[in-house]
Amino acid sequence: MTGAGHVLILAGRFDPTCDLVVEELNRRAVPVFRADMAEFPLRLTLAASLSGNRWHGTLANDRRTLDLASVRSVYYRRPTRPKFPEQMAGEARKVAETEARWGIATASVRRIPPSWLERCRVGGILVVPLKGTLAGGMIARLTKLPDGTAAGRILHTPAAFMPPKTGTEVEVQVPGIPDRPCRDAGLSGRVLDDWTFSFFAQLHMPRGLIRTYGRSDDGLHVTTLYDPAGGSATRIEDMPEGTPLVTSTGPHDLWTPIEAAHRRWRQLHRPRREWFSIEATPAEQTVTYTAPDGRVHRWTI
Repeated sequence: MTGAGHVLILAGRFDPTCDLVVEELNRRAVPVFRADMAEFPLRLTLAASLSGNRWHGTLANDRRTLDLASVRSVYYRRPTRPKFPEQMAGEARKVAETEARWGIATASVRRIPPSWLERCRVGGILVVPLKGTLAGGMIARLTKLPDGTAAGRILHTPAAFMPPKTGTEVEVQVPGIPDRPCRDAGLSGRVLDDWTFSFFAQLHMPRGLIRTYGRSDDGLHVTTLYDPAGGSATRIEDMPEGTPLVTSTGPHDLWTPIEAAHRRWRQLHRPRREWFSIEATPAEQTVTYTAPDGRVHRWTI
């Protein structure tokens, strides 16, 4: 692994587990840059820009400077919150803490928060991990426009960040689906494991959709979809022989729009996520794909 690039570690100053990781990376001769967010922005400074699909710039403290282009991976483990000067006004401190938290934190959001759009200057760039209802979240790169909106494209790299936590979340329990009349499925639930398709599929599903998956007693794949808002739940179960079976409870069969999205995806020749554009206004956010024939396909996120 020598010469493979730096591992950037964002962790608290006193963290025995992180110390062991650093020790092992040193043993393998992997260069490490370790920093604590408590040093930002007084003793830790970031100067960065995004060109194409790569970050350029530096992350520096009073001891070392890291070239961002050399970073091969990031280990984000419970860094301490940033500290600001004591003489800072209360409102200014609140804004600065929010900016510092979201500026570097590796977390995803369902939609671009309006406050991010408002605070970004004209010509500024927003790079936002957007986590959809299914796997295959996306990273959006947008430029702030003079009219207060932002526009850009989806990057090729999928987003795999966890959403931020407030500490008040209630875990949603996916209800069991009783055995009842079922139908044959055109697709196995495993199709959602393909992140090139799950990105497209999530554009067609309710925002709060939950997916769970596992194995049946026969060791075969089972996917369950649940829409807490609408009360529908659908199970897609692989069979030892023949096509998978779909069983639903509630007002809607949640697998039907997935099957329709898959047909549409194939008709569009499996468009890659970097072919999609994104627009954000204070009121609405949309993802758009323009097919080679000029036809425009648009989804609200």
